[in-house]
Amino acid sequence: MSGPLPAGVGDRLTESEPLYRIRMCRDGDLDDVLVIEEQTFTDAYDREIFSQLLISEPQGFLVAEGDSGVLGYVASSGRYGLIFSLAVAATHRRRGIGRLLMVAVLGYLRGETKTVSLQVRVTNSAAITLYHQFSFKEQGKVRRYYPDGEDALVMTLDLRPA
Repeated sequence: MSGPLPAGVGDRLTESEPLYRIRMCRDGDLDDVLVIEEQTFTDAYDREIFSQLLISEPQGFLVAEGDSGVLGYVASSGRYGLIFSLAVAATHRRRGIGRLLMVAVLGYLRGETKTVSLQVRVTNSAAITLYHQFSFKEQGKVRRYYPDGEDALVMTLDLRPA
């Protein structure tokens, strides 16, 4: 990413929390990203998809790093105004890492697009809550979007100044 990171990125969440750093993903991070992806999603993206995302828009593919390595990631495209995937390692969830990744990726996307959209499983209440905290609005559902037949909730965020 060029320029300073958005407020809150690289900060401690509380005095007792470790420092998490948000940075651009590198090819050497993909093994860790794949582990997190497979822990999180039953319909996980494969290495080829992540490699293509990294090649096509490296500034939109960010990782959260802590003392133990890569703890989460977000892959996005300003060109298409999409957040493709966001996940945090199972052992590090509910520590604010997803929030930090959202702050960083929205900081990037603000300079690239006017609106952002994403799809999320209708049963993923933790992710839906996070997206609502960032003012994403529910726009509808895509029936049977996922391979197991579950619906996806389509959410969008207008990035234009009010």
